[in-house]
Amino acid sequence: MTKIINWQTKETIIEDPNLSIRELVEKAVEDGISLAYADFEGADLSYINFEGAELRYANFGFANLNHANLSNTDLRNIILFLTDLKNVDLTGVIINKSQIDLLLQSMDIEII
Repeated sequence: MTKIINWQTKETIIEDPNLSIRELVEKAVEDGISLAYADFEGADLSYINFEGAELRYANFGFANLNHANLSNTDLRNIILFLTDLKNVDLTGVIINKSQIDLLLQSMDIEII
């Protein structure tokens, strides 16, 4: 069964046995379902359109977000441990100042 759970409470955020994780994420975003605290650990989320999604505290540890569209999303307090963020669209994101270095490291960007 395909479902997205809240990593803190273990409650189901959204589920549909007929959809892939990619389709489920896109359905949640389209329907305006908050993905705050969503557990995406280790998921392949490359090329997914998260535009405008509520993603506060989401766990993207070990996830692949290569080429994902995160524009206009709320990324405050997200977990980015070993997350692939190459070629991600971050236009208009909301993020904590303390997370900027982690974000840049995940994108392989070096500031000199």
